[in-house]
Amino acid sequence: QVVTQKLHTRCSTRMNCALSGEPCVHPVVSPSGHVYEQSLIEKELASNGCIDPFTKESLTMDNLVVIQGQNVVKPRAAEATSIPGMLKMFQDEWDALTLETFNLRKQLHEVRHQLAQSLYQQDAACRVIARLLKERDEARSTLANAHLQSATTAQGPSEITKEVSKSLVNLNKTLSAARRKRTVSSALASTEEVSSYRVLSSHPLHKASQPGVLCVAVHPSNASRVVSGGVDHTAIVFDRETGTTVATLRGHTRRVNEVLFHPTEDCVLTGSADKSARVWTPTPAGYGPSARVRAHSGAITGLSMHASGNYFVTASEDQSWAFHDLHTGNTLLHVKEWSDAAPIHCAAFHPDGLLLATGTENSAVRLWDVNSKGKNVATFTGHQGAVSSVCFSENGYHMVTAAQDNTIKMWDLRKLKEFQSFGLRDGSASRVSFDFSGTYVAAAANNLHVFTAKDLAVVKVFEDHSNVVTDAKFGPDASWLVSTSMDRTMKFWGGDKDEQSTAVAKKRKR
Repeated sequence: QVVTQKLHTRCSTRMNCALSGEPCVHPVVSPSGHVYEQSLIEKELASNGCIDPFTKESLTMDNLVVIQGQNVVKPRAAEATSIPGMLKMFQDEWDALTLETFNLRKQLHEVRHQLAQSLYQQDAACRVIARLLKERDEARSTLANAHLQSATTAQGPSEITKEVSKSLVNLNKTLSAARRKRTVSSALASTEEVSSYRVLSSHPLHKASQPGVLCVAVHPSNASRVVSGGVDHTAIVFDRETGTTVATLRGHTRRVNEVLFHPTEDCVLTGSADKSARVWTPTPAGYGPSARVRAHSGAITGLSMHASGNYFVTASEDQSWAFHDLHTGNTLLHVKEWSDAAPIHCAAFHPDGLLLATGTENSAVRLWDVNSKGKNVATFTGHQGAVSSVCFSENGYHMVTAAQDNTIKMWDLRKLKEFQSFGLRDGSASRVSFDFSGTYVAAAANNLHVFTAKDLAVVKVFEDHSNVVTDAKFGPDASWLVSTSMDRTMKFWGGDKDEQSTAVAKKRKR
């Protein structure tokens, strides 16, 4: 107690901090008699491990005694005691603030310069990466083309031999006999059901930089799979039930005008404006080209699969069509010279496999006998514009055509004459197609039209696309529709029944 009283007496006369020399606001005293500012001695002990800074002995905050002294008022600085001094102090502060602002601006300029340089370097790196990726893709394309060119030298006939001709005739007889016994499915959608169809799903496909989906095909045996061809030089295999892309087929250098599925094999065919047709088969990475056909000097505008699945036909703007072997890629027949020749815009095989129909620039629809070395056996006239699409009904009796004269016509193949015609009010149709039963016809024009095949009566006009409709196909039993458009979307149309069946299929796949 005596020591504490002495310390109080001593500190009351001298209350300067032993560390800073400044008057203490919250003074504390150590056992050695030194006075400290409380906040300073706390930091000092925390930094040196609780050692007295003067005696070097152990010292903790518990050893310090708080001094209850009078509040210390710090004296003013000398320069703050007069107006000239205060003006000089303000000027000094202003000068310091100005210098600090200048330094900050200088640092900001340097940071901006560094950021701009970094962004420039990043942009240059991105350009280099893009160029390297382009060179890689070109190298892959060159390698694939070299592989395809070597593949086309595979052994096989380069013309329609007697064996090939015999197989075509035998298949024709078999299919014709079976077709007479075929009946319409009881599950076929009625006109009331078709007229109530709505958009079930819409999928933006292909690149936005090159918008437009030009064609679509439904797999004959796996209705959940569809394939589309686009302006962006690619074809996309799509799963309708899961709503996902299965594979993207890259290799064409111009837009893909035609796509097809093989009826029984896992195989896709494409025809492009780059004058080539390709056969795509499964690979570990998806689909890869197994054959390429370059029989034409113009864009491929027609592609059709033979009923046997062993052959296919290509048609072109170069005024010719060609018959090819699917597995070897060899061209067995190439019809180039014929009377009143004109660019061909579409082609389709008859379901029995011997007849081929082509639509031309000069408004004619021609029937060719493939087995007779491409003999023109019939010509249908009646359109006043270029024929854009042709399709046979599955029963083999009827043919539907569309032309740029804004008309759709139905033809009776038994009488070789037109029996129905319909004039579109919203532009010409680019594609027409039958459903499998031959009951309905879908037409892709500015909007999607569905007609009854018997009398071309309008069942429904679907107007949900925001641009020209380019193609449309029916699903099994006309239970749903798929359409493509220049608005970059592929839309699926159906009723409540198809929506429920699709939902069940999705759950099974999950």
